[in-house]
Order: sequence, then C-alpha cells, then structure tokens
Amino acid sequence: MLRRVPETILIAHRMDPGRRELYVEGVRDRVFLNWLVGDGLGLRSAVVPIELVDLPNVDEGGNRERLKRFLHWLSKNLPRSGACWMRINIHLSMRLCRLMRGLRIFAMQKGTF
Repeated sequence: MLRRVPETILIAHRMDPGRRELYVEGVRDRVFLNWLVGDGLGLRSAVVPIELVDLPNVDEGGNRERLKRFLHWLSKNLPRSGACWMRINIHLSMRLCRLMRGLRIFAMQKGTF
C-alpha cells in the first residue's frame, strides 16, 4: 500500500462507502488483528497501520501520536451526514489502541509476544 494523505483517504471513502479500514498503531497490531479475525475480514475491509498515512509535523510520540492526530483530523473534517460508521470506527480505533496496549503488556509478561 502507498502512503496517503488524510484528504485522499476521506475522498476514497466518499467514493466507495462500502470500504472499511481500521487504522492501528503498527504492523504488529495489523498482524495480530488479521490473525484474530482470520477469514472473517471482508474483501473491502482492511487493517491499516498508521505508518501508511502521510501526516506532516508529527515529530514526537511515535505511531500512537500519529494515530491520535489522524483520528482528530478525521473528527474535524468528516461531513455531518452519512459518516456515522466512520465516527464509530474512530471510537473503535481509540478503544483498540488501549486494548492492544493491554494485550502487549499481558503477552510480554507471559513471554509469548
């Protein structure tokens, strides 16, 4: 996948409302979620690491900060109608960040991740 600017992502979702993308903090999160979901991920669905979003001026905080800034940008730039599912995905992405952090800590304690 190519790096895309947030505006391009929003336009792609307007042109293809059936597209589903869940943005996660990193590649390990994507691999874990793809493993967890298995074949249950639809053809028009993808788990995308935030590294593939071109966000300028994010120098500190790593991928977590990039994800927060992207989600904040989306919340400010979404049209008021027809974007309910995207707002839900923003909420789920933030909850997923907390869940993944907890799972990583648990797995590191067990020595399995």
